[in-house]
Amino acid sequence: ISGLTEERGRPPRRRSGSVPPRPLERSVPKTPKMIFQFRSTEQMTPALAEMRPDYIYLPMDLMVTEFDAMMPFVEKGAVPVAVLPRIIYDRETEDVRNKLASLYQKGINECLCGNLGHIFIAREVGMNVRGDFGLNLHNSWAMDMARQAGMMSATASFELRLAQIRDLSKSLDTELIVYGRLPLMVSDQCIMRESAGHCVCHAPCQLSDRMGSLFPVVKEYGCR
Repeated sequence: ISGLTEERGRPPRRRSGSVPPRPLERSVPKTPKMIFQFRSTEQMTPALAEMRPDYIYLPMDLMVTEFDAMMPFVEKGAVPVAVLPRIIYDRETEDVRNKLASLYQKGINECLCGNLGHIFIAREVGMNVRGDFGLNLHNSWAMDMARQAGMMSATASFELRLAQIRDLSKSLDTELIVYGRLPLMVSDQCIMRESAGHCVCHAPCQLSDRMGSLFPVVKEYGCR
């Protein structure tokens, strides 16, 4: 114990170094691409299809069960991208892999990952990967890390100001969330089941805080 105490009392050796050079920036297109992300088929209206987005992002489960719902968008030129669950337990990996494989066989070859560990699942079935907000990429070097990991694009952290995103060295296509609700948390317990006593995952539900603000609660993969 005395030896440990003495060791703890020594000042740490401070390392010094230089900041690595900023990653090289790719040429940024003058006209940004437009991406629509949906959680339900009710959101996928004909009016939005007529806006001809370049990409549509859909939850993996929704894409599997309602594959034809995205056809009006695909016929207008949109590229469909499967969104992986934010949380995947080891016991769920095989189910996710099988669903991605079935989508790949139907011609879907891109997916959106918010967790570095999920990239391996996507690549096992041949999917190209885009980086979601969950990677929390804050600076030019983090964005370049996504490029080195083989991602097609990456979403800048929504905690960054617009000026900060502007000043990033964009070594790969950079995505920006510009409209819509931001997720607050993921609960492993089904809030709806705990409240109602039985599973009502598809019924509208919301939480409120002490200030009276309302927060929609929506089902996530695995009844989260």
